[in-house]
Amino acid sequence: MPAAIACACRYQGADTVEFLYDTEREAFYFLEMNTRIQVEHPVTEMITGIDLVGAQLRLAMGERLQDEFAQSRIAAKGHAVEVRVYAENPSRNFMPSPGLLVEFELPEMEGIRLDTGYLPEAHVRLIG
Repeated sequence: MPAAIACACRYQGADTVEFLYDTEREAFYFLEMNTRIQVEHPVTEMITGIDLVGAQLRLAMGERLQDEFAQSRIAAKGHAVEVRVYAENPSRNFMPSPGLLVEFELPEMEGIRLDTGYLPEAHVRLIG
């Protein structure tokens, strides 16, 4: 169904199509289509071993994606979790509570992917 939506609007490139699934009615309901790679793409990359960013760049350069993206060739293996750390104040209905980032250090662990972006001594809202 997502491919049919992209074809119907003649879209080429990476996109994210989201649905809700009603288990009682066994029916899908369209939510939205975003013309970009999904924000949570590292989770998909970790469990499928597919480089989605690389594929998006290859598409942008005019390459065609061959059989590597056939659904029958894609299998989930293992588990992945995405976590985001926000500077928000729960006492104020989780309003943004930016502040000065004095120190931010994460341990390096095998099998853990960390995508962060921060500057020490900078004001932040989202850490990673």
